[in-house]
Amino acid sequence: MGQNDDDDVGDGGGCALRVSVTSPEKLSDGGSALGRFGKTFVAFEVAFQAAGGPFGDGAQGAPRRRFRDFVALADRLVRCV
Repeated sequence: MGQNDDDDVGDGGGCALRVSVTSPEKLSDGGSALGRFGKTFVAFEVAFQAAGGPFGDGAQGAPRRRFRDFVALADRLVRCV
């Protein structure tokens, strides 16, 4: 993780977080017990790798998240800036 990477986030205090959003996939919530069709949604893989800071050195993962989760995150980030 370089200091000049656009996807690195850090405060200069020894914490860096690399995040990539990839692999969109159209999924269904499975529908109801009555046999009705479920609602579809798009889920993305959100891969992250942390170096230092509150995340711990070398913490990583790749959970899948719905698009609406990104909307909620963006709203929160705007309030923090």
